[in-house]
Amino acid sequence: MILEAIGIVNPLQGLFLNVFIMSVNFQYWMRGDILNPIDQIIVALSFSGIFYSLAKCAKNTIALCPILTLSVRYDYYILEFSITYGFFSSCWLSACLCWFFFMKMNNFKAGGLLWMKMKIDALVLRLILALELFSILNSLLYSFTSEIKTIVNVTASAKANQTSDYKLGNVFNTGLLIFNCIIPILISTVTTGHIIVSLYKHTQRMKKNMGDGGGPSLEVHKKAACTLTSIIIFNSIVFAMMMGMTLPTANIFNWISYTLFSSYAFVLSIILILGNSRLLQ
Repeated sequence: MILEAIGIVNPLQGLFLNVFIMSVNFQYWMRGDILNPIDQIIVALSFSGIFYSLAKCAKNTIALCPILTLSVRYDYYILEFSITYGFFSSCWLSACLCWFFFMKMNNFKAGGLLWMKMKIDALVLRLILALELFSILNSLLYSFTSEIKTIVNVTASAKANQTSDYKLGNVFNTGLLIFNCIIPILISTVTTGHIIVSLYKHTQRMKKNMGDGGGPSLEVHKKAACTLTSIIIFNSIVFAMMMGMTLPTANIFNWISYTLFSSYAFVLSIILILGNSRLLQ
C-alpha cells in the first residue's frame, strides 16, 4: 500500500506546487508587474508540470482501482499523451532556461550571438510557444504510435517487469524518446558548463584584483548555475532510468523507477522554487 500511496500522493504534491508557482506569478501579473523571461519560462514549466501531474495521478489511480478501467483506447491515448507532453515539454523548457542564462551571463563581441543577446527578451516568449508546439507534435507521434498497454498494478511482483510508463514499443518511439531527452540535456549541459567555467574565471579574477569572490550579483549568478546544474542532473537520472526500463531488470529497479517517474513534476518544481527568490518569499 505504501508504493500505491506514493504513486498518487507524489503527483498530487507536484500538482500543488506547480499550481502554486503559476498562482504566484499570476498574482504579480495582476498587480501590473511584467513577467521577465525567466518567470515566463518557469510559468511554462509549471504548466507542463500540471499536465504531467494530473495525468500521472489519474493513471496511477486506475492502476490501484481495478474497477476503473480504460475501456476505450482513446482514454489511454489521452493519458499517455498528457504524461509524454509534460515530460518532453519540461525537458525542452529546461534547455531553454539554460540557454537564456547562457546568453545573459556571457559577453559576445560580434556575430549572431550578439544580435541574439540584444533581442533575447523578445525572443523568449516566441521560443516558449515554438517549444510547446514542438513538444505537442512529438507527444502525439509518440502516444498514437505506441502499442496499447494494459495498466496494471506495478506492485504485483509477477507483473512488475511488464509495467512501464514509457515502455518502448518500436524503434520510432525509442528514437523520439531519445531525441526529446538527449538533445535538451546536451544543450543544457553545454550552456551551463560554459556558465560555470565563466563564473569560475571571473571569481578568480575578482579575488586577484579585489581580494574577494565578487558582490551580490555574482552570488545570484552562482545560485542560478546551481539551479541549472540540479535540473540537468535530475533530468539525466530520469532519462537513465527510462532507458533502464527497456532492459531485463529486478523488481526493485521497477519500483524505484515508478516512484521517480511519479515524483518528476514534484521534484522539478522544488528545484525551481529553491532557485527563485520570488517563489521563496
